[in-house]
Amino acid sequence: MIRRGIAGLVVLLCLAPLAAPPPAAAQDELVPAGVWRLHAELAARSESRAWTRLHSEGPLLDILVPDDAVRGALQGGVERDVLQSDLLGAYGVSDTWNLALRLTWRRVAQRSSVSADPANAAAQAEAGRLGSRTVSGLGRLHLASLSRPIFLDRHSLALGYGVDWPLRRPESLWAGRSTLLVDPPFPRVFGLLHYTFYPFYERTRVDLRAEGGVAVTQRRQLQGGGFSSVNPGNDLALSLGWGQEWGALAGEAAYLLERHGESRLNVAKQGDAMVDNRLRLRLGYGNLNALERAPVAFPFQAQLTYEHSVRGFNAPIRRELRLGLQFYF
Repeated sequence: MIRRGIAGLVVLLCLAPLAAPPPAAAQDELVPAGVWRLHAELAARSESRAWTRLHSEGPLLDILVPDDAVRGALQGGVERDVLQSDLLGAYGVSDTWNLALRLTWRRVAQRSSVSADPANAAAQAEAGRLGSRTVSGLGRLHLASLSRPIFLDRHSLALGYGVDWPLRRPESLWAGRSTLLVDPPFPRVFGLLHYTFYPFYERTRVDLRAEGGVAVTQRRQLQGGGFSSVNPGNDLALSLGWGQEWGALAGEAAYLLERHGESRLNVAKQGDAMVDNRLRLRLGYGNLNALERAPVAFPFQAQLTYEHSVRGFNAPIRRELRLGLQFYF
């Protein structure tokens, strides 16, 4: 079975002008029947600044405390450091249908120097919520079904759908999108479309990807007391990327747009919509191109990724570095 799977992988990679799937397409890449794909990644980022509602830069506190009157009674600042590891496994049920599962572990450390006017009870409550603390644990379980209805010399189309499911109780009472959490404690259903165009220039590809998610409303205990039906808002992510391979090296540059709709308490909108525009640069090194000539005992690709926010609305400014390793068997 393993030999048949590796042979199928050889055929698949030889058909494409770009032999090694670039990192932009890694999460949606399909493998032939009988082949496993594993992708492990470690990411680190720090958040101390944010895009305000005026599309300008400001301290992270500006979006963590949306109430102007309460924020005006606070002094100091907040920073958040995030360390995340992901393990994704995908299996080729057939040449055109894969199943994928991803586990995420995340550690979020909040460092705070926030203090409040003793006479302002609301500001005192916010200062307590924004104190220095750390949360860590497993994030949501990601399950996806991927299919490839089109795979031609110059064009490829992947479609997918799935669910993100919480594995644990939330670490903090709900206080809006700024709540300190390992992962949002809400189930999410999503669908995606990934179109790839292979230009006539050898070993080049252009990727266009769209993913939309619908959050499931849950009843949650609130930071301010009581319970409420909470919906964190739906989301949309778009990306346009270019990939190129030079022998064992592979490079990618991509533009990403993420938008989250307003959250709701019961049916009341909270005015916390978010938009983030980022640039992503990625460099890969591996032996996948060698599959064009002969079977390889251990097909792999190592990846180094950097992402940087360039413009946004009501969103943290992200500077993130990731190390990844992808291999097949």
